[in-house]
Amino acid sequence: MRNELTTYRSTNALTSVGNNTFIVNPQADGMYQLAELQAFRGTLKAALAKTALDNTAILALAEERYIREAPAGTADYRRIVESYVNWCISELNGGDW
Repeated sequence: MRNELTTYRSTNALTSVGNNTFIVNPQADGMYQLAELQAFRGTLKAALAKTALDNTAILALAEERYIREAPAGTADYRRIVESYVNWCISELNGGDW
């Protein structure tokens, strides 16, 4: 039999794991769920930060190449990279988490 966590919201506040049933404090259960959510948000933010850093590195390499090929656009290329970086920072710091 597969072990699955099933929570019952009743006056008894029972939680079953496999064939075992436990009495759980509903506040503790809510705190555990909140902790899981916060951990997931942290993992998600870390993954997004890594993606932003990877993309920034790619943009920086492209910027260097374009500067060599067309130096007149140096300021524009730099603004593109800086705009992306600033957008990523604002999303990670102020996003709807």
